Amino acid sequence: MSTSDVGNAKTATPIGRMFSDCSVRTKILTAVFVVAAVAAGIGVLGIDSLDSVRDRAVNIDTDGVVPLGHLSDLHNAEMKARMEIFGYAAEPDVKQKQSWLDGLHQDDSDISAALAAYKATDPADAAAVATFEKEWDAYVQIRDNQMLPAAAAGKLDQVMAIQDSDAQ
Repeated sequence: MSTSDVGNAKTATPIGRMFSDCSVRTKILTAVFVVAAVAAGIGVLGIDSLDSVRDRAVNIDTDGVVPLGHLSDLHNAEMKARMEIFGYAAEPDVKQKQSWLDGLHQDDSDISAALAAYKATDPADAAAVATFEKEWDAYVQIRDNQMLPAAAAGKLDQVMAIQDSDAQ
């Protein structure tokens, strides 16, 4: 077998013969175009993957972070409302007492707003939301009918007793 036969064996396919007959310039340009095509394909795949990641991040924000923010606002307003009744009861100054009462009413508004905002996010557990609303309404009734009159009279011990027993 001669060296020319070995060379012909390498280029036995029509594409191999066509490529071997090309100039070095054409071979280099072909290699560059192939690499560019592969890079473009990888780029398109990468951009598509980034779109998917972005969509998932938006879902995490919309379905997770935003509702948790509303729940946090709700929790903070509830805790503040539960604490302000004690500030109202313990305050000896009439002007300051009114300030505590105004804050309590603002807390009620904040709770309503945060609850409405959370419910608008399609909560994961609608039954738990309904239970919270029912129990909060019951607390507000006890607070307004029992705790506030005792607090207005400065009977902090009585307010604490009601909180510990009925207003849980």
